[in-house]
Amino acid sequence: MWKLTKNHRFMYLIPQFAWTGISIAYYSGILVVMMQEAIGGDDIQYQFKMSMLALVLFGVGEIVGCFFIGMIVDKFGSKMATIVNLVNITAMIGVTIAFIIQFEFNYLAWLMCFLWGICDSAVNTNTQELIGFEFDNNTEPFSVFNTIQCIANLTCQLIISTLHGQKAYLILTIACGAIAFLSCGLVFFFPYREVKSNKSAVSDKRLPRSFQGSNLTFKLVSQNENAGGAISHHAGMATGGPVGSISSVPKGKELQNRLLRNSDPGANMEIKLLLENTFESEEGLHE
Repeated sequence: MWKLTKNHRFMYLIPQFAWTGISIAYYSGILVVMMQEAIGGDDIQYQFKMSMLALVLFGVGEIVGCFFIGMIVDKFGSKMATIVNLVNITAMIGVTIAFIIQFEFNYLAWLMCFLWGICDSAVNTNTQELIGFEFDNNTEPFSVFNTIQCIANLTCQLIISTLHGQKAYLILTIACGAIAFLSCGLVFFFPYREVKSNKSAVSDKRLPRSFQGSNLTFKLVSQNENAGGAISHHAGMATGGPVGSISSVPKGKELQNRLLRNSDPGANMEIKLLLENTFESEEGLHE
C-alpha cells in the first residue's frame, strides 16, 4: 500500500490528505471551546447550548459544500474546484481570525461554523473524487488517504489539547490557514490523467495515448434479451491481432464495426470499453 506514496502523481495529494485530518481536529476539538469561552459567564449549560446551535450551521455548510464543489467539478473541472477551495479557505480563516480577535459570540461565530462546514465538505469531496477517478486501483489510494488523515487528526488533537487562550488560538488558526492553503494549492498542479472516462475511448475517433501498453477488454453487451447475454473479448482476439498489443487495435468506426462482426450479427449490440486491473497509466502508477 505504501509504495503508492512514491508515485509522483500521488505525492501531490498527500498534503491535502493531511489537511483533511487537521481540519477535523480543529472543528471537533476547538471550535466549541472557543465559542464557550467567548460567551463567558458561569452558566455552562447555556454556553454549551449556544455552541451546539452554532454548529447547526456547520452541518448546513457540510451539505452546501459537497453539492457546490460537485457542481464546480462537473461544469468547470477539478482545477477550478481547487481554486474555489482556496477561496473558501481564505474566507474561513479570515472569519475565524476575526472571531478570535473580537472574542464575542456574535454573527461571526455562526458564519465561522458555516464556513468550516463548507470547506471541510468541499475539500473532502474534491479529494475523494481525485483518488477515485485518477488512479486505477481505488483500494490503495483510499487506504492511504484514510491512514494519513487519521495520523494528522491525532497529531493535531494532541497539540490542541495543550492550548488555551486567545493568543494560542490565534497562532494555531494562522498555522492551520497556511497549511491548508499550501496543501490544497499544491493540488492545482496535479498532473491529471488524459483519460477520464471509459466512454471517451469509443466515442472519440482515436485511442488515447494513455492506453498504449495496456491490456484492454472490450465487452459487447446485448440489449436484446434473446441475444445470448454478454460476450467478452480481449483486444487482440476481437480485432484479429495479438492479445495485449494496442498497435493492432483499429480506430473509431473501424474498431466498432470489427467488434460487431465478431459478435452475433443478429443482435442489437452496445459496445462498452472496460479496463482490466492491469491497466498502466502513462506515468506508471505501479513503477
